[in-house]
Amino acid sequence: MTRRNFNRRPDGPGRGGGAAAIAVAVVVLAGCSQPVGEAQPTAPVAADWVMSPMVRSIERTPTALIVKGLAAPQGRVVLHSDGQAAYATGADAQGRFDLRILPPAADTLFAVEARNGQDASPAPYQLLVSQDPNGPLALLAPGAPSVRLDAAGPLDVIDSDGEAALASGRATPGAMVSVAVNGGAPIQARTGRNGRWSVSLDLAAQASPATVTVAGRAYDYPGAAVVGSAGLVTTADSAGWRMGWSTRQGIGQSSWFPRP
Repeated sequence: MTRRNFNRRPDGPGRGGGAAAIAVAVVVLAGCSQPVGEAQPTAPVAADWVMSPMVRSIERTPTALIVKGLAAPQGRVVLHSDGQAAYATGADAQGRFDLRILPPAADTLFAVEARNGQDASPAPYQLLVSQDPNGPLALLAPGAPSVRLDAAGPLDVIDSDGEAALASGRATPGAMVSVAVNGGAPIQARTGRNGRWSVSLDLAAQASPATVTVAGRAYDYPGAAVVGSAGLVTTADSAGWRMGWSTRQGIGQSSWFPRP
């Protein structure tokens, strides 16, 4: 089964100690960080001759959301959610695409894929679109930190699979970000060239609340959502949005997005 493997980390700063020890991993994601989007979770992936799309940003307008990214030149890009909402567009000669979608009536996870006749190449992530105009927009993928596309920071999200937790966010490229749990010893994480960082959290109980302090700002993390294998479940309060969601293999995951 596929689980979020937060214990497998790329090279980064060293580990910290204490009752709430945090192991640090800097995850360099391609693309530039802007207030709304400009994130690249992975490079486009070729499957036979079909290249999976890469969402880079989302722009909110009063009547729609504009999803922008890269795909195979002249390729076709499709977004769909459980057979209910489906949108499609074509990429230009440089592979750029702009796809206009309506604001959803409920929080929605979209599958993103390229189409070439009967051949389809799904992206390795799902696109989260909150029905709340102030809610999160993000790319969710098992085994990797969620890539938040709306304005936030310094903490973007805390992801969990019930066994491990991963905090991630944005800051100035090359900057050091201080992260601590429940007043424990802070750990310094350096951001990548795109300004993104991630830190693996050693929490005593995944479902228990904790205070996570990032760059001097304290966040009231409510703990991981207890989720099964069905659908997308959202709990919102004054601190943020907690999403219980499932991978394509039906494995329950949790992502908490603090309010900016």
